[in-house]
Amino acid sequence: MRARILAAESLGVRSLAILVEAEWGTALVDPGVSLAPERFGLPPHPRELAASFRAREAILAAAARADIIILTHYHHDHFTPWEDRPYEWSDSDRAEAIYRGKRILAKDGARDLNYNQRRRAAVLFARKDLDVHVADGARFGPISFSPAVPHGERGSRQGFVVMALFEEGGRRIACASDIQCLDSEAIDWLIAARPDLAILSGPPTYHGGVPRRVKERGLAELARLTRALHLVIADHHFLRDAEYRAVRERAGAASAKSAAEYEGLPPAPLEAWRRRLYDEEPVPDGWHALFEAGDETIRREIARRAAAPPGLGPLLADGPFDG
Repeated sequence: MRARILAAESLGVRSLAILVEAEWGTALVDPGVSLAPERFGLPPHPRELAASFRAREAILAAAARADIIILTHYHHDHFTPWEDRPYEWSDSDRAEAIYRGKRILAKDGARDLNYNQRRRAAVLFARKDLDVHVADGARFGPISFSPAVPHGERGSRQGFVVMALFEEGGRRIACASDIQCLDSEAIDWLIAARPDLAILSGPPTYHGGVPRRVKERGLAELARLTRALHLVIADHHFLRDAEYRAVRERAGAASAKSAAEYEGLPPAPLEAWRRRLYDEEPVPDGWHALFEAGDETIRREIARRAAAPPGLGPLLADGPFDG
């Protein structure tokens, strides 16, 4: 059994899409991708759009191989809706390609969710032609799920998520999207599960609206997890902080890896680098309006650049995104 991380902040986009391959089958966890509509007062840079395209293509290719789709909750960076969302390369056809013909193990769409997530989940559960099962606290052969746990801090308006545990031949892999290490009971569940590999969303240390005491508690829980488990991948919210390496070292969680490091790639947290991207590669006025209008020249250029790694440095020698 092995896990491959398809998309994550350290790979340039908001996501934590994971493909788990085992003798019992193949499961795709959280097949969603998104970009922050605004960071540092700036919209997504074209480099981020290229990374988003790359992530979407990887998710679609993985979905074609998967037997099982797992949805831990219904935020757009984890769930592909039946909606046209240009920055996420999302539409009804892509949603059908992901979900049709699969066994779908999903967070209960009627409980412990905010309004927007309930609305998206309702579309999924209303589809009688899809094989959808409520995952909260349930077991499906070699795949088991936690009870619903908070999306971040207990009492958060973001609602709840479920964590997934995969088992084969004595090996275990845990996927814990969006827990952010802010609830001790979620961390207790992970430690008790004793996974050989845990992939999760680290603390939101980048977020100015999160109190320092909450961030420190999240870092302390991340350190507790790294002491208890063999290998921890902490990405997603944590990699929106450009100083994540120094932060995790100060917290005593230096052994935690980013998704890119786990995959043997240089981290490229493009959202955290957005201001630098605009400084080093300015975007022409009107570029985003043309992209949203479906300009084919711009979209072809995005697809071309998506074939390259999502970093900085030599990539900028390609020249400006001028369509």
